[in-house]
Amino acid sequence: MNKSNNELKIMSFNIRVDTTFDKDHSWEFRKERVANEIYFFKPHIFGLQEALKHQLDYLANEFKEEYSYVGFGRDDGHDKGEFAPIFYDKDRIRLERYGVFWLSENLFENGSIGWDAVFPRIVTWAEFFDLKTYKKLFFFNTHFDHEGRIAQEKSAELLLQKVGNFAGNNPVVVTGDFNVEEDSKAYNIITNGLGENSDFMLFDAKYISKHNHYGPTITYNAYGQKNYQTKIDYIFVNDRITVLNHGILNSSWDNTYSSDHFPLVASIIIK
Repeated sequence: MNKSNNELKIMSFNIRVDTTFDKDHSWEFRKERVANEIYFFKPHIFGLQEALKHQLDYLANEFKEEYSYVGFGRDDGHDKGEFAPIFYDKDRIRLERYGVFWLSENLFENGSIGWDAVFPRIVTWAEFFDLKTYKKLFFFNTHFDHEGRIAQEKSAELLLQKVGNFAGNNPVVVTGDFNVEEDSKAYNIITNGLGENSDFMLFDAKYISKHNHYGPTITYNAYGQKNYQTKIDYIFVNDRITVLNHGILNSSWDNTYSSDHFPLVASIIIK
């Protein structure tokens, strides 16, 4: 099968926050695996979740020859708290503009917590220009709350609204850890629209891929604890994107994982 020269490779990866609770799975033991897993796939654009500043600094340094990134700490809009950064291949992609908003009623208030969420949650967005195809792409990366059901549903509504506002009719990719399964109301909102605004919706890249999905059906591996494994991470696109391939990479190093999530990957064409 011939690859299109216009193909863009996308990744979404929750790299797991650095915490002492993880003991043998702490960042110090995993960081090289995370970097190697990303570098092996060599995405043109990728969104990460749960990255603290020192984790982000490590990866930015590892990838400094190939990638730049945009991102903001969710606690203060600067360096504090987890980031949901977007990395991009400097040789292929040009950054036009970027920003952040919080998944809350006060979406431009740094550190704001929305509805029944436990933590501040953010969306990082960027407008890119593909230097090979001369086409525009809007990329959004997020991490929904893990407990607040109202927050998850309201976050889905707000995300969909802002994607429409920022991107308009331009091509869109949305990556993230949404902390919801496919039978949830939040997932249904994203993929079926907002009632009177139902003409705008996103598509799960897995189900519109031109070729069969590759890899497992779960994205949260819980470091091998089978009772907790589930699918909560997604790559969504709008109708200006053709998805060629979609996969979940369940790589391991002698049964040890790089994160408690598997990365999702997709190969796409901007229409």
